[in-house]
Amino acid sequence: MSYENDTVYQAVKAKFEDALEEIKEKPMLTFYIKYEHKDKLKEIAQVIADQIGTSYGETCSAVDYPDKQIFDVFWFIWSFDTRKMYAIRTRVPYSSPKVPSLVEIWPSLNWHERETHEMFGIEFEGHPNLAPLLLEDYEDIPQYPLRKSVTLEKRKTRHI
Repeated sequence: MSYENDTVYQAVKAKFEDALEEIKEKPMLTFYIKYEHKDKLKEIAQVIADQIGTSYGETCSAVDYPDKQIFDVFWFIWSFDTRKMYAIRTRVPYSSPKVPSLVEIWPSLNWHERETHEMFGIEFEGHPNLAPLLLEDYEDIPQYPLRKSVTLEKRKTRHI
């Protein structure tokens, strides 16, 4: 299936082509936002939300690429109206791991952004509450435990 005629594809590409690194169609329509245009990320997300109708922020997470010194941050959005999944991705450098929060558009992303912040150290600017979600009572766990720089040797075994 080609998304060339998809209204979401057309709306985002027409308005934000300069901010897009690429658009991939498989396995879902994925918009890669250039980091230098991260200030447009929320605007792009709003256009997607307006185009896809009733939608739900399915998840948010990150992938750590230590060899490139970047994180790949992504949000998956489900549309009940189009019955399709959409993805928004951007790459952020280790030196400034900050992206706009999309919680204002999809409140269901609240805990997902908090968890990504807690596990990877990525700051979601404008998030209403980035307080620890899972690790607040675990002082023996290293900061940002899902970063690849945290080796098994640095992790302690906890018996419950």
